[in-house]
Parts: sequence; structure tokens; C-alpha cells
Amino acid sequence: GDDVFGDDPTVQRLEGLVSAGRTAFNARQPQEAQRYLDAALKQAPDDARALYVLGRLKLLQDQPVQGADLITRSLRASDLFLADIDAPLVYRLGDALQEQPDDYRTLLEALFDRQWKVDGLEPTAVWLTLATLQADAGQQQRLAATVARIDAPIEVVALRSDKRFDAVVDRRDPRFDPLQSARRHAD
Repeated sequence: GDDVFGDDPTVQRLEGLVSAGRTAFNARQPQEAQRYLDAALKQAPDDARALYVLGRLKLLQDQPVQGADLITRSLRASDLFLADIDAPLVYRLGDALQEQPDDYRTLLEALFDRQWKVDGLEPTAVWLTLATLQADAGQQQRLAATVARIDAPIEVVALRSDKRFDAVVDRRDPRFDPLQSARRHAD
């Protein structure tokens, strides 16, 4: 046939496992979902679908570190589920991972690298959190890129008033002028 994978039993098995895992997850059968998704990942460790669904399952089981790690790995492999990730989920993970700032930073960096937006807008409050985590971790290269995507007035004021950002915030640059930022946002 024309289907490139149609006759490949390995691919068919993977599709079946991922599909069964998603179905079990949606039917709230966590043990079944776990079994299918683990089998899928054993066959294809970077399958974005299996990683994402298993990550959501771990979050439901109150295992935020594992859940965030799996979702991060899914985002690194593909942007397939980018639209499924909403701001409330990101904030819930931030609360759950307060004792694991590196895990939260890694997740936010994956979202940042995938150009994640909330209703079509840059989530500047999330990027400010990311910038803070990067500054605390001494990640100067990544920090400059993150700060470059922050232009909302409240976050600009926060950037200007926090000493941790002195190296990347030029106070004479109009981009970091709170009044100009407010004007841009009003337009």
C-alpha cells in the first residue's frame, strides 16, 4: 500500500500501545494506562505522545517531578501537545515544584524554546519567572534571550528593579522603559 508504515509490525505495535494508553488514561484507568505507555516508551523512548500522556498521568497521581520531566521530554521531542498546555497547568506545576527549581526551569525552557503562547500572547509573567530561575542558576546566555521576550509594563518594572538582571537590562534602552512599554501595550 501507500502507507509507509502499514506493513511494519513494530510501528503498528507502537501505535497500538500509544492509542491503548491514551484510551485507558481518558477512561481513568491509571494502571492500564501506565502499562501501555511504559511498553510504548520501552519501544520508542522519545515518543512525544507516550511521554506527554504519561506525564499528565503522573501529575494526576500527585507526582509533579516525574510529570514535569515527562512533559519536558515530550516538548523537546515534538510540539504536538504545545496547545494542550495552558497557563493554569504551568502555574500549578510552579507551585508543586517550588522545592525543585531546576525541574521547573527546564520545563519553562522547553516551553520557551517551542514558542509557547497563551491565547496568542507572550506569557510575560511566566517568562519573568523563567528569567528569575535562570538568573539564580547563573545561566547568563539563556537569560538574555528570555528577557528579550519580556515587554509588558509590570514585568519591565520588575526586571529594572531586580539587581539579578543588571547584566542584561540596559535601563537606557527604550525597550526597558516602563512608560514606553505601557504605551506599546495600550496600542
